[in-house]
Amino acid sequence: MKNNQKELVTVILAINKIDKYFESSIKSILNQSHKNIELIIIANGEFSVDIKEEISSKYKDHRLEIITTPIGQLSFALNLGLHHSKGSFIARMDADDICDPFRIEKQLNFILSTEADIVSSNANIIDENGKIIGERLIKNNISEILFFKNPITHPSVLYRKNSIIKLRGYNSGFNSEDYDLWHRASREKMIFKNIPENLISYRVHQNSTQGKKLGYAEVTGLSIREFLLTKNIKHLAATFINILKFFFKGR
Repeated sequence: MKNNQKELVTVILAINKIDKYFESSIKSILNQSHKNIELIIIANGEFSVDIKEEISSKYKDHRLEIITTPIGQLSFALNLGLHHSKGSFIARMDADDICDPFRIEKQLNFILSTEADIVSSNANIIDENGKIIGERLIKNNISEILFFKNPITHPSVLYRKNSIIKLRGYNSGFNSEDYDLWHRASREKMIFKNIPENLISYRVHQNSTQGKKLGYAEVTGLSIREFLLTKNIKHLAATFINILKFFFKGR
């Protein structure tokens, strides 16, 4: 692999509660083969101060910065992390997932060798106990798949900070802040690429947001917006599909 250690990568991790998963997530970032990182943890919500104290007592790594906010919304937390970030490249991570130790090194080398704005990866799907129960495989025709579903595992992405700043960061949304961002990036002709390796373990458990009615309602709104802005009939078709998902798959 190429040696790009001089490149600073900022990892943004939002945490709104202390649970049994967050330590594994933090350790998987701090133990990356690419050492030139800053880990910005946004401790958010009503327990933000307690979260900061808990993490500060366990980790003394100089690369770690903890920011608190009582606003418990992921999109706000991610924008706050972007605002404070020093790296030219941003890696996303969730507090219940685990990174492959070479994840950042591989994604950084890849994005530096291409014109990609956003680089994702495939993922192992793990359960509450860390057992692999499946895979999430992503094809490289991401912009086409985006019409009908979100093909990108958000905590697997590494992107160019300037590209996301051009999009004015994340919009609000309880479950679809990433899907909204990908739609806006696609509309601006930004380049998506995927590394066909499982570089994260993506955890699915009873508190996951997948399949909730609020999520389907939000993506229906996104499809309507994109249809009105682009006049692309695929967005209109996606609108009706998402309405059906709301009624028949939402929980």
